[in-house]
This record gives sequence, structure tokens and C-alpha cells, in this order.
Amino acid sequence: MAQTGSAPRSHRGGQGFKSPQLHPTSRPFPRVGNGLFRFRTPEVRQSKSPLASVPPAGARLAESRLAGFRRNGQPCLVPDIGWFRSERNYRISRTHRKGRRVQTSRKASPDAPPEREVDVLRRAMAVVEDRLPSGWSIRLVGQEVDRRIDGVAELAAPDGTQAVFFIEAKLSVVTSDLAAALDQLRSYNLPHVARPVPMLAARYIGSSARAWLEERGVSYVDATGNMCILLERPAIYMRDRGADRDPWRGPGRPRGTLQGSPAARVVRALVDFAEPMTVPDLIRRSGASTGATYRVVEFLEREALVRRDRRGPIVDVEWRRILERWSEDYGFQRSNTVTSYLSLRGLPALQESLRHAEGLRYALTGSLAAHRLAPYAPAKLAMVYVDDLDQAAEKLRLRAVDTGANVLVAQGKYDVVFDRLVQDDGLLYVPPSQAAVDLLTGPGRTPAEGQELLDWMGKHERDWRR
Repeated sequence: MAQTGSAPRSHRGGQGFKSPQLHPTSRPFPRVGNGLFRFRTPEVRQSKSPLASVPPAGARLAESRLAGFRRNGQPCLVPDIGWFRSERNYRISRTHRKGRRVQTSRKASPDAPPEREVDVLRRAMAVVEDRLPSGWSIRLVGQEVDRRIDGVAELAAPDGTQAVFFIEAKLSVVTSDLAAALDQLRSYNLPHVARPVPMLAARYIGSSARAWLEERGVSYVDATGNMCILLERPAIYMRDRGADRDPWRGPGRPRGTLQGSPAARVVRALVDFAEPMTVPDLIRRSGASTGATYRVVEFLEREALVRRDRRGPIVDVEWRRILERWSEDYGFQRSNTVTSYLSLRGLPALQESLRHAEGLRYALTGSLAAHRLAPYAPAKLAMVYVDDLDQAAEKLRLRAVDTGANVLVAQGKYDVVFDRLVQDDGLLYVPPSQAAVDLLTGPGRTPAEGQELLDWMGKHERDWRR
């Protein structure tokens, strides 16, 4: 660093203050405090992109911060600015004349929730950049291109092929609002950008919204790491999973959930019955309370899983997505008291015992319930709902074990599992809707069996929906 007179001293203890290196082309600069400083603002990146005329966000930010700190037209430090310790995460201000130190705020933690849409945008771009393959790059061009667009980003492949994203940044996502947001993004256009790609960036994107976006081929990324980017040119497909639940949701009643027995009753009624129902009809068929029914229906509407005509019936029930969404809040093992047993003579003997088990309230679910509809593989594990665990173990001659079990017996906390049972060959089975959710949340290979059963249900909807 160029200097005049004696070497500059720091404010603390007379120790030497090491100044930053100057750029070789630096011009004369003014004296500031007890040292000489010259700062150079970031240069605009040169690119062949049609958006190259827009300076990077960092350059604009640096220039805007230095605009008020100039001497003779040159950017500089002012005498009363604080000094920094770059190796720490907080700033220490200079001591006041009275010897009192000013308390300053710490930097935001990486785990802190993004508070503004611009924070969401930056966090989302950092997630994408961190997961890009070697040789790929992405840069946030900025909002100045078109202030109607929350963000414009440019993705570059190693061969120089580029794509431009129009980004909609949101602090919260409601699935039912995504169609309007997507239409709005697609309505924007910029000169020299032939095919902009829409992208949603949010603080957190729930599973229903992610499924909705993936079905329509829309790229998305959230601050927790959930992301899906699909492009034809340059060809790239990236998908990653972040948080399953919003880690920054505040206290109070959840905005939406399908937990609890009332929600289970409403979901099962919506899925099991094909004909359109009004909310009063749904209350009667489900057996849930009026308040719980309206809360569940409103939640499903926000998630774009059902559509309700104004003062009319509920229509367009996305029953598969509803069951997959329900499986996040309900699980065969986590929502019931489940005990592992061993049937010494195997599953055929268990089924025979159930046929003759008088006075035992039960319902077969899982692999045995699915195998009669959509055979996936020979059943190795029986899953049974009962009212009384001890009674079931005695009547069915089951032995409690810690390992090697072939029977899981659940004492149902939700009576809805016994609604609309299906009788076949002298045995009682839960309806396909309940069996699918139990398989999706079961152990081992059962989730794959659940997907197979859902595929069968989609092809034979008239056979099981009433």
C-alpha cells in the first residue's frame, strides 16, 4: 500500500494496521483518518449473454454502498466508519469518545429463515449453485431487467449454452395460487430472450406444491434444499430433497394438517365416494364434526387437491395425491399401538384362524389386502387392525417377538379403519384407500407395494370408488 509519512497505526494499542493491496492502476487518493485508502468497486462481468449489459448484483450493491463515501470523486473510507474483523461473524464498532462501545448486531445465521423475498432469492440461488455439476454456473442477473419479475438468473453449461430463468420468489406457497403465478411468469418477455424458463423460489415448498410443479415440468427450489430443475437446452436434470416440514413455521395452530381422527374420516370419505358431495353430505358420510370437516376441506383446497364450486359440491378430487399427502401425517406404525408377533405356522394359518375367530374385531390391511387386487410379490408380512391386542394374540396363537416377526398387529386409535370393510373369502379387509396409506408408511418393501396398489386403483377406479 502506498503511504505518506510514518506507517499508520491502528486504533488499538498502537499495533500496525495492515491495509489492503491497491490495484496497480490506482490513481491519487485522499488521506482518510491516519492512513491512506483506495477501494475498487467490482467490475461488470463480460459475457456473450443477451443480458450481459446488466451488472451483477454484487457490483450494483457495492457501488450503491460506496456512493456516499467519496473524496474528489474517488471511493474511500470515512473517519467514523467501524473497523472489521473479517475472521469473525460479528462487527465491532469503534470506541466512542466516552470510552463506551456500541453494541452491534450479529450476522444472520445460515439456519435463520429468509425474512424477505430477496433473501429467498439469494438463498435459493446458493442452493442451486452448490449442487451444479462441475463446469456449470448460475448467476443472478438482477431485477432491473424488468421490475415485475422477482429475479432473472442465467444458467451456463460448459459448452457455452445458456438458459434464462424468470423467477417468482415467495415467502409462503399455497398450491392453489400456483397456476396464477405460473401464468403470470409466462406472460413476461424480454428482448433477445427467446425461451425464458419459469422457476419458483420459496422459503419452503410443501410436498403437494412440489408434486403440482413436477407434474407440469416447472423448476423449483426452496431454502431448505428441495429442488427440481429440468431443462432441454442446455440439457440438465437436478433433483434433491430438503426438509419434509417447514422448519421455520411459528407457534400456534398449523396452517394445514391431516393429523387426527377427524381428518382421517374426511379424507377416507372423499376418496371412497366418487360422486360429488356438498360439505353437509361429507359431514354426514364421514362422521366428523362440522368444524373439522370445513378445516380439512379448506386445507385441501389450498393444496389444490380438491375444488369446490361456489356454494356447490366438492368436485375434482385428486384422490391419489390426497392419499400421498395423508401418508405424511398418518402412519400405520406411528399413529397406532403396534406389536410384532410371529405366526409359527405362517400366514396361511393366520388367515385360517381369522376366519374362525369369533368375537374378534379385526381388519386385514397391508400386503394381504393389496395382494388380492394388485399382486406385487408373495406376502411375507401380515398387517392387522384389532380392538384388543391381548385378545388377538390369544385367539390367533401369536408369539410376541422382537425380531423375525411376520405379523404386525395394530390397536387402532382411529375407528375409521373399520369403516366400509370389504369381505372376501370369509375374511375382512380394509378398503383400498386405507390399505394404500398403510403400505406407503409401512416397513421394508411395503412402500413399493403401496405405489403398485395406487397404480391399480387408478386403472380400476370404478371397481372400488362408490
